[in-house]
Parts: sequence; C-alpha cells; structure tokens
Amino acid sequence: MVWERNSYIGMEKTGGKRLILGHTPTPIEKVKESLSSNRVLFGGGCVYEELERGLGYLCALELNTFELYYQKNIEYRK
Repeated sequence: MVWERNSYIGMEKTGGKRLILGHTPTPIEKVKESLSSNRVLFGGGCVYEELERGLGYLCALELNTFELYYQKNIEYRK
C-alpha cells in the first residue's frame, strides 16, 4: 500500500500496479470514468453533496470484478 494525498503519483512508485485513491471527494461521474484507468479515484464525497455537483455518494468497489456500487446520501437534506 502507498499513502498519497496527491491525485498524481508515478506508476513507478506502485510497481506498475493499479492505484486506488480514496478520501478525496470526487464527483461520481469521475469515479466511474476512473475505473478503466490505472488511477481509480474512489471518494464519492458522501457528506459533501452541497459543495459540488456529483458529490454526495457512498461508494463500494468489488475488487474481484471491479464493479462499482454507490448510493446517494439519503440522510443529509436541507
């Protein structure tokens, strides 16, 4: 495992393996797009729905199939 807050890290630091980044709020469409790359952005910004369009999702990733599951936050509403 590599801990890195920067969204760009050279693949040489991961030994050429896919990097899964979390805890940085990322719009759900960007999360979906990133699944086909070597840098998976995995933070759906569950509690940040009002900060940016596309945030406010709790995400789970099945690592064997790389299937993304996500749920819109239903608890926080104005």
